[in-house]
Amino acid sequence: MRKGRNPGIVLVTALLVTVLVVMLITTLMGTGAAGMALTGNFYEREAALLAAESGLQYAMTRLQANPNWRGDDPATVPPRTPDFSVLECDGNVFGFLQTASGNRSLFRIKFNYEDGPGGVDGLNNTSKVENRLASPLVSINNLQGVASVPAHRANPDGIGLSPEEAPYHVPRATACILVEGLAGWGVRDVSPDRPAAFGVNRGVTRRVVEAYLNLDETAGIDSVAYAGGVLDARLGDNGKFTVSSRDDEIVPRIRSLADIQVGSPSGNASYDDGAEGEVVVGEGRNFLVNGSTPADAKVERADSSARFKRLKWDSIVKAKPNSSDAQLQAGTYVWRMSADRKTYLEYFPQEFSEEAELPPAGEGVNVTNAIAGEGIQVVPRTLSIQISKNVYVNPLAEGEVKGLALRSDPAIQKAGLRPVVGFVSPDGSQRASVLTSVGSVWIQGAVMGSGAVTSEGSIRFQGPSIMESDPETGVSLYAKGDIILEAIGGGTPDGSAEMKPILIPGEDRPGPSEENPSGDDDDDDDDDFLGPGNGRGNGRGNGPGWSTGHSSGPTLSVEDRTNPDFAWGALSVRELIPGRGVSKFKDKKGRQLERFQEKYGDIDYADQDLTGVIYTWGDFKALLGPRDILNITGTLIAYGGSPEDLINPAPGTEPGKGRIDLEAGRVGLTYDPSYMRNLMNNLGTVWLKRSMWATW
Repeated sequence: MRKGRNPGIVLVTALLVTVLVVMLITTLMGTGAAGMALTGNFYEREAALLAAESGLQYAMTRLQANPNWRGDDPATVPPRTPDFSVLECDGNVFGFLQTASGNRSLFRIKFNYEDGPGGVDGLNNTSKVENRLASPLVSINNLQGVASVPAHRANPDGIGLSPEEAPYHVPRATACILVEGLAGWGVRDVSPDRPAAFGVNRGVTRRVVEAYLNLDETAGIDSVAYAGGVLDARLGDNGKFTVSSRDDEIVPRIRSLADIQVGSPSGNASYDDGAEGEVVVGEGRNFLVNGSTPADAKVERADSSARFKRLKWDSIVKAKPNSSDAQLQAGTYVWRMSADRKTYLEYFPQEFSEEAELPPAGEGVNVTNAIAGEGIQVVPRTLSIQISKNVYVNPLAEGEVKGLALRSDPAIQKAGLRPVVGFVSPDGSQRASVLTSVGSVWIQGAVMGSGAVTSEGSIRFQGPSIMESDPETGVSLYAKGDIILEAIGGGTPDGSAEMKPILIPGEDRPGPSEENPSGDDDDDDDDDFLGPGNGRGNGRGNGPGWSTGHSSGPTLSVEDRTNPDFAWGALSVRELIPGRGVSKFKDKKGRQLERFQEKYGDIDYADQDLTGVIYTWGDFKALLGPRDILNITGTLIAYGGSPEDLINPAPGTEPGKGRIDLEAGRVGLTYDPSYMRNLMNNLGTVWLKRSMWATW
């Protein structure tokens, strides 16, 4: 007999299947929810990281435009758009981002410790409480610093300096930027008007990006000398060419788009750039010392065109026409000596070639008619022109006379006198007086002091010259033509003792008056002076030299510098390279004064010591004697073309130009990035690079 179905088994089977289905559905629902949560958290973390990276890029852009930026320039933030807006307030930065789908994120950067105006950050407390950034992470801008600084944290609430020790130090020329990126439902209501309006009980995902942004000096200047053509150093016997660097991160280096060659008449010149030094020549070109490449030389053959800085005329500090700057008429100024052996300066509203004979004395114009404004002092008794303010050389109305020539009558040279143009630091924030001419500048005499000469023509002057710009001004010499330094006119080319001694006003100067038979100023101030010494005593012969004398007399005040009785004291090494200015120089420039005074206990006839950026569109020529010294600190660039050419602005494009010709007994080139760096910083053209990067 056939049996029927068992209802109990069917029920049990159905129950088991139901349980399995419920378990499966529950598992799937749980897995799906977790997966959705995991997916959502992943996207929020990525959104927070992208926000932080956007904040870092924003900070980098702002710092490249203004290396002093610290989130305190609300007037220049980008215009607000629905997708991106920024709030800068007293050292706090908030950036608000929104995607096309409406998802929002936020980045925050904090520079303000909220420790008051006398705190370590130098910032006032945030003016609006709602704009305070409650975070211990504080960014440090040390781009303009000359030493490392501690990177202190703020207290957890963002108010006040944390008592804990700084976790690290930020190196010089570096900005440490910490950016918080925030994303999630909790940031949907934040805005520039409500930067801290985080949603209650809504999740916020936080990521942090930390980066070191360094001044990229290799993208700007990494060498002490750049030649668009050949660099040729012709030294005296046993002469030495030394290249060094004041930046530990930049090796001693010189560059040329062609050859670099060093030699001497007897073939015993030497080149010293230390153990790490490098020489870069053009592709297929050579570095030669006495006709051969030194075995230990590090030579790179490459096209360095991209390394040349395109420094345009409009980019440099200049005196201005029709302004508060002193105005000097273009033309020729001639130092004369009268029959009774008194000296005076005569002005001619025209230019003369070097070969042409100067007009007879007395045919010129009184020099006072050619000077307008303050800042130029002519002291005939000392054959000196003192510049204490920016001076602009005004072209004459006809337009043909544009340049400035300061010449010496043959009688002046025959008497052994040497005129001096002295630059004294002006009052105010500028520390170097600037002489600017749209024509060429030719000075027959020494140029000394804290200043700069800029010309749309060429620049030419003689030794002994000691001129230093300052890092804020940057440029020491800038010419669209050539720059030529030369020995004193009338001297023998071999630098022998036949060269006449250079005399100073005083008992050794010819032409004493009846009232002052010695020629001395009788002020008993014992000021510094440059006077005839006993020679160098270093193998250069025992002929007449220069020496610096100094007693414990008072430092000249501003009023004293304008007093003719103090003129020569004001034109001494001590006063023209003033301690008050030098002590403010960056990158250990405080030792500059001591270096000058130690080095120039004696000054020879053609020694040249120039500090700053020296830039010429044409050639740089230092045509000194075989026993004379040339020292350059900063950066020397002979571009060999026009950096302003819109079609072909590359260096070395003008045939035969861009040469660096050095004729001296010894040559010393010292790389100092502070001059070019500050020059480019002031122009807002800063290159930054990331040297460290971390996220958490």
